[in-house]
Amino acid sequence: PSAQTLELFGDKARSKQLAQQLDIPTAAGLADPSEDLALILQAVEGLAMPCIVKAVAGGGGKGMRVIRSLEQAPEAIAGAIREGRSSFGDGRVIVERYLSGPRHVEVQILGDGRGGVIHLYDRECSLQRRHQKVIEEAPVSSIPDEMRHLLWSHAVALGKASSYLGLGTV
Repeated sequence: PSAQTLELFGDKARSKQLAQQLDIPTAAGLADPSEDLALILQAVEGLAMPCIVKAVAGGGGKGMRVIRSLEQAPEAIAGAIREGRSSFGDGRVIVERYLSGPRHVEVQILGDGRGGVIHLYDRECSLQRRHQKVIEEAPVSSIPDEMRHLLWSHAVALGKASSYLGLGTV
């Protein structure tokens, strides 16, 4: 992928904003990244509990904290900012509604860098330990075909919108 594509998809807030522009559903919350504790606390107060704070540059579960009550929020937010700074050089975070027991389903895409993108089907990655995949199974055996086709079309739309070049995962 190009440097611009890596920057786009390496930033949770920017990639989420692109998905929203394409009418792809995303989790509700504070989409504009910030390091301002007061602003982030204000966003958390407007969300139903639990919610999750995520470092925008994070990966592998680093810079993520689940907030189950408003009393925990200041410490959790400060911890995510600190870990984002130390692990990725970027302390900005977003806040989202926390999905307990979600499915982690991925779609492989292949793009030519000029807007031509195809999907290479789906894989189940829900079996995780500390936000890291333990087992990947392809194809996903337990989703309806309508959902599968929707996931494929969303992945291809993101690839096309970013002029994706190479093989990647959505």
